Amino acid sequence: STFKGDVLLLGCTFGPNYVSFESSVFEEHFRFHSSMATIQSRAFSFRDVRFNGPLSIRGLSLQCVLDLVNTSISHQVSLQGIKCSLPLRARDNHEDNFLSQHNDIERLVRLKSIAEESGNHELALKFHADEQRAKRWLTTSKSGSIVDLLLSASCNYGQSILRPFLLLLVSILFFTGPYTLQ
Repeated sequence: STFKGDVLLLGCTFGPNYVSFESSVFEEHFRFHSSMATIQSRAFSFRDVRFNGPLSIRGLSLQCVLDLVNTSISHQVSLQGIKCSLPLRARDNHEDNFLSQHNDIERLVRLKSIAEESGNHELALKFHADEQRAKRWLTTSKSGSIVDLLLSASCNYGQSILRPFLLLLVSILFFTGPYTLQ
């Protein structure tokens, strides 16, 4: 589908199934502004879409990872207030589950790239953390997963300054305690 004018999706409601704009072309400004709580769709895809104008997605909260893989973006991108929940799935050999997890990693890499290109480093760091969590469940060995889990718990993949500081204080108190008792 080709959309010739400006496209504004404002306060739309989507059902729980698959929402797809795949292989569409947006010739002008595309804006998707949502003040709703959470969109419950299982998948939300802009895969292989061409945006010939600015792209603005604001206030979107999804229960899946937004798919912007293979999108062509020629103008400024704004991903203000976007929240994608990484669906945690148990490791299993079910083919659909395995492919979905690989696709989540690919989607998160693309979202991270777009956030970095638009200068939103905080959002890029969040997508990087989610990417690492997805990889932990899929590609990391069990011993590597434990180390990765500790990194996630101790500093949230670099998103938290307070956690490492508190852990440092606790370890100073814990390890200096025996010396002060002597």
